[in-house]
Amino acid sequence: MAWQLPRSAINHQISITILSSIINNALFRTYIDCIIATRIFERGMSMSSSVSLEYLNSLDLNVTGPTGEAGATGSQGPIGETGATGLQGPIGETGATGPTVTTNGFSAELSSAQSLSANGQLTGWTTTAPYFSNGAFNATTGNYTVPTTGNYLITATINYTTNAAIAASLGSSVIPAFMVQRSSPSTNNLVTAYFPTLNISVTLLTLRAVLGNASVSIAGEVQLNAGDVIGLYYVANGFTTGITVGGASNQVVWSVNQLA
Repeated sequence: MAWQLPRSAINHQISITILSSIINNALFRTYIDCIIATRIFERGMSMSSSVSLEYLNSLDLNVTGPTGEAGATGSQGPIGETGATGLQGPIGETGATGPTVTTNGFSAELSSAQSLSANGQLTGWTTTAPYFSNGAFNATTGNYTVPTTGNYLITATINYTTNAAIAASLGSSVIPAFMVQRSSPSTNNLVTAYFPTLNISVTLLTLRAVLGNASVSIAGEVQLNAGDVIGLYYVANGFTTGITVGGASNQVVWSVNQLA
């Protein structure tokens, strides 16, 4: 903005020789004197002439005042519209192929509670939904006859409760377990899971005992041949206290599925 003189009266007359004395900023005084004199002389007037305030204000002094202080920051404006969706990134590498599960297999639950005190196979299963079978599993005997040679995944979750409190510490060779065994055409253990055991030896106390109730999990992959017969067994291994498995309180679920 061009500098202008203040006006106290519209037709007030003022001498050019004292013009600079009414300018408050002393820093501009000499510069303004020169500018005014130049403009007056361009119009054929002398420095002793008297002119009106309106006339002086009409002169283009071309003087810019000092920059004022910055104003306060305004409030934030509204959030703009969401921009367009960017281009889709490149497709990543294909992951490794997982195992192929075929329709050969079953999943069964022990339908009712059973009390076991010696080695024996778990029998009396059910394959009613949500469990299933493709026909090769005999729910009554608990035998699964392998339909096709291949690799199989075997899993089982067995909950048990001891029928009585442990009255004496167990010997080091007493290790009860659940096993998936092949019974035909040859006999051998495929997957074994031992009972959790408490083993304490402190001053005045030496104790080794199985937990009164717990869960035993079996998981393993094995290669089986067509015609093999397998089942889930309890193996006492010298443990004489009876246990209860199956039913609503001690659920047992066993499954076998061919992978390839």
